[in-house]
Amino acid sequence: MSTEQILLTAVGAILVAVLSFGGVTLGHLWSRVQNLEDQVKKARSQNRGLWRYCRDLLDLYYKHRTPGSPDPGPLPDVD
Repeated sequence: MSTEQILLTAVGAILVAVLSFGGVTLGHLWSRVQNLEDQVKKARSQNRGLWRYCRDLLDLYYKHRTPGSPDPGPLPDVD
């Protein structure tokens, strides 16, 4: 084999290794982003359910409120 063939083979092997590494890295990153998106969807769903529950609870309180009952406290701010 000539020097050119050896050099071409080495460059090809390095290129394949770099592309494989990039593909694996992007695949792993894609998987992690999908996992995070699923977690955000679940958290949003839980938050909406909790908000609905609290809203219904306040509506029930105001509906059956007796004279002289204290006002409910303000909703807390989430930072």
